[in-house]
Amino acid sequence: MTSLFTRRLLTASALALATAAQAQTPAQAQTSAQERPDAPAANDGAIVVTGSRIARPELESPMPVSVVNMQEANRLGLVTAWDALIREPSISPGVGRGNAGSQGFDGGSASINLRNMGTNRTLTLVDGQRRVSGSARSSAVDLNMIPAGMIERIEVITGGAAAIYGADAVTGAVNVITKKDIKGLSLQATQGLSQRGDAPTTSLSLVGGSKFAGERGAVSFGATYVNSKGLTGYDRAYADRHIGHLEK
Repeated sequence: MTSLFTRRLLTASALALATAAQAQTPAQAQTSAQERPDAPAANDGAIVVTGSRIARPELESPMPVSVVNMQEANRLGLVTAWDALIREPSISPGVGRGNAGSQGFDGGSASINLRNMGTNRTLTLVDGQRRVSGSARSSAVDLNMIPAGMIERIEVITGGAAAIYGADAVTGAVNVITKKDIKGLSLQATQGLSQRGDAPTTSLSLVGGSKFAGERGAVSFGATYVNSKGLTGYDRAYADRHIGHLEK
């Protein structure tokens, strides 16, 4: 009798434990899920690639490169390559319209001076090729020898490029990229004044080109004329300051 009672008691205890375990399992699972509200979402393994056909040559060089677009420069009233480049912060005034007369030579020429270390230490290329000097006293290239209407853009390497181009590119290099697909004839004329109505400037640019031999060959030409009356220090009161002498 005692053995039978003991077996029934053990059976009842086992059923009670099983019932309690079944009742606690969903609650524990629910609590475990609530304790991890920030669980990361499942990754489906998709990779999104965005492509662009916009040319960014300044991002394809290991050295810092700035690009000057001549079409955008013309919208600002800048008619020559020297006027467009002089707005770059890394370019110091070399020889140009503003100071050609003070140099004593090379009147009418325009050259680039990177980092204010001299025009002889800046290399100027045309379509990646070296160009002869525009002066008998300097190795600097005269930008006025390149028609402004045939220039597409100008790339300026401000880092030291002597390891690539040689000792004449210590301060950097300027690469003038010309237009490659010129068809027909175009004439551009601009005229402007200063804010005070003086220093008139007149510019004429003529560019033409044609293809032949089934478009296997091409010929192009260009010419630029610029006439500027100039602006001297005597024309402005704040600049017309002479060194005087003391009188008794």
